[in-house]
Amino acid sequence: MEEHKHPERAILIYFITLIVFVIFNMLKEVTILDIIFLIALLCAVCKYFMVVREMRK
Repeated sequence: MEEHKHPERAILIYFITLIVFVIFNMLKEVTILDIIFLIALLCAVCKYFMVVREMRK
């Protein structure tokens, strides 16, 4: 049986996990570092989608 590796999905799951972790942490207390980290994560996810889109073309 042939195994297919999906690194794109693994990276996306990693990003989603990080974003959920930051959001849950922000529910307790919002700090400037949490906001900066969340913005950086969202930028990284956007860049990731652009790279994946270019690779598929």
